[in-house]
Amino acid sequence: DPEEPISSAASTLTVTVNNVAPTAEPLLLSRLTIEEGVSVALYVEFVDPGTETHFVLVNWGDGSEREYEVAAGLDSTTVVHQYLRDGVYTVSATVRDRDVAASPKTATLTVTNYAPVIAPLVLSATTINEGESVTVTGSFTDNSPRDTPAVMINWGDGTSSAARIDRGAGTFT
Repeated sequence: DPEEPISSAASTLTVTVNNVAPTAEPLLLSRLTIEEGVSVALYVEFVDPGTETHFVLVNWGDGSEREYEVAAGLDSTTVVHQYLRDGVYTVSATVRDRDVAASPKTATLTVTNYAPVIAPLVLSATTINEGESVTVTGSFTDNSPRDTPAVMINWGDGTSSAARIDRGAGTFT
């Protein structure tokens, strides 16, 4: 009957939604071995039913640590780091959302010493008389800014001497 009043009822229930910790996938390094002074990329992927912003805390294993923000809706990030000293490093990454952190994942990176490269030597003279001296000059490159270069000149007569180094210019005399 069109004249009958329509009735309705409402009920309220409370639902608690618990945040679930993100699950980090195994870490991927762009290379497992690099030379000092070179950068490596770290790819971090995770699974989380939530779509909020995430944060990835990376401990690079060389005394440096940094947190990177991953925009809402994304589930991975790639970050880059430069290693200045040779050694074996354990890189760890922990993913977290606003409330809960996932267990850290690790990867191992080997950083080898970068051998300096010496350019051809230059002599002040190619012929000298007995008792005279000659000056040897040269230049070098070294990717490791923390290495302390040393150049020893072997004169071919059983003697040697340390060269004076200009680290900034990458030269020696």
